[in-house]
Order: sequence, then structure tokens, then C-alpha cells
Amino acid sequence: NEKYSAKKIDAWIIKKENYFQILITNSALPEHPVDTENVYFHLKNLPGNYTDTIQRVDETHANAFTKWKKMGKPQSLSPEEVRILEKSSELKKEEIDLTFSENKISFEIKIPPHGIALITLNVA
Repeated sequence: NEKYSAKKIDAWIIKKENYFQILITNSALPEHPVDTENVYFHLKNLPGNYTDTIQRVDETHANAFTKWKKMGKPQSLSPEEVRILEKSSELKKEEIDLTFSENKISFEIKIPPHGIALITLNVA
């Protein structure tokens, strides 16, 4: 069916007392292409100030499989190679470019194919 879109951006927002978390995924059905997508968020009625972090899992973030392929796909790993792969799979907290004004927060992020992003907005 040509009218069916295989692109799939999903987002969930979780609100707790002192923070919000936004989980975003970019996926597609098997055998369908998936592209990098720009995702825009505009959150209203947010009094106070916020600090932000983003954690990603995608081709270049927290991905030991990509690192293993770059190592030549070794079948047997040395202790050092195991350490390198474990380190490459760690989630890292980064800041995002966030605009805050008049109790509104806006930001844009790119989500690569099959990527996952978790944004945390902490009340400052």
C-alpha cells in the first residue's frame, strides 16, 4: 500500500516531581527504509529553570556492535578488547541545546535510523 508510511518516530513523556523524561525512538518495519529524522519539542507551562541531559543509543553512541565491527569482528576477544567494547556500550550524558523562555522549553534533535534518545529535564 503506497499510502502506508513505514517511518516511525515515537515519543513518550514521563513526568515526575522534580524532572521530566522524554524517550524518542526512530524505527521502521523490517525491509523498509528509515532515515535520520529531526524531532522538535515545544513544552509549555513549565515554571522554573531546568537542566538537561541526553543519552543516546544508535550507530555511534553506546554501541559495542559497531565498535566490534570496526575491530574486524574478532571471534575471540582479549581482556583489553572486552574492556574496550564494554566502554563503547556505556551510556553517556550530554547536554542539548535547549531554549527556555516564558515558561516554555523548545529543542530540536536529530534521531538517526534505529536510534533511541532519552532526554531528562531536571528542575534546577
